[in-house]
Amino acid sequence: MIEIKYTGLTMQPLPDRDLRHILERGRRDLEALDGARLFVSGGTGFLGRWLLESWALARSEGLVRGELVALTRDPARWSSFPFPPGLSFLGGDQAGFPFPPGPFDAVIHGAVAAGSSASALWNNLLGCRRMLDLARGAGAARFLFLSSGAVYGPTPPERVPETWPGAPDPLDPTQAYGAAKRGGEALGAACQAEGGPGFVSARCFAFVGPGLPLGRNYAIGNFIRDALGGGPIRVQGDGAPLRSYLYGADAAVWFWGLLARGRAGAAYNVGSAEPCSILQLARRVRDLLAPEAEVQVAGRPAPGQLRAAYLPDTARAEQELGLRALVDLDEGILRTAGWCREGGGPWG
Repeated sequence: MIEIKYTGLTMQPLPDRDLRHILERGRRDLEALDGARLFVSGGTGFLGRWLLESWALARSEGLVRGELVALTRDPARWSSFPFPPGLSFLGGDQAGFPFPPGPFDAVIHGAVAAGSSASALWNNLLGCRRMLDLARGAGAARFLFLSSGAVYGPTPPERVPETWPGAPDPLDPTQAYGAAKRGGEALGAACQAEGGPGFVSARCFAFVGPGLPLGRNYAIGNFIRDALGGGPIRVQGDGAPLRSYLYGADAAVWFWGLLARGRAGAAYNVGSAEPCSILQLARRVRDLLAPEAEVQVAGRPAPGQLRAAYLPDTARAEQELGLRALVDLDEGILRTAGWCREGGGPWG
């Protein structure tokens, strides 16, 4: 196992069985990238970490050769990581990083700029353009964009396919993130049409797994945090919205598959097809981790209010590429909590 150190602390690596799950299920796609030079932004966030650690294991075991360069705002933070040869970090922000020399075969863009609605929208668009410029100048044949289900805007309480005609309201500043992801997809499609790399969009929904930040704006992370603390488990709203959660190791299998085999010019929903309400989720976390804990619900449903949902239809990824969720929600909750109990903590 790799021992990871930063800021004087030792971090738990992602579970070995999960990384080997990625290598087993994604072997064909990783082997297709053998010898490739990859550039990854957002590689030190939750989803990017699964890509970096699985690639590092594949590299150390001889499954792949080549090089992976990961963009980070603070390369010194990762300088002591005992990753295998071929993995390096480049310092810089997604909107203005210096282009590394030499060609790249593929680019994965997963970085996200935070901040106010206006700055986040602008910087995320600039970042996507910068990454596309790098890919085009470096001769990359493939570009995987980690987009979001937020590109659909508010959705009905049913699974949404990639052809859903909805969109974020451009006059609603709370939907700036979805608008930025939608704009990034438009930039990628336009770049491909002008001779740029084959552009594939991974529209990411909700996730669970080791490395997920606890205590931020992720309901499942908050519930796991509350349960590990003995409760109560707090639901901020009325608990009615519907969600589904894909495990991090499965997500990495999907990303490697989309990079290697995704149809250029297409978008694929990335998520689980197993829906549950936020209240049901809180109770499942309670039952699995802290059976004696109380579930507290802050709000009540408003009469006549349309039930909010964030559910992907993943038929395209399954039918075209054979991708599916293999780790179910209960197991994902248990594995995440177990990793946290062993001293694991989020990156980023």
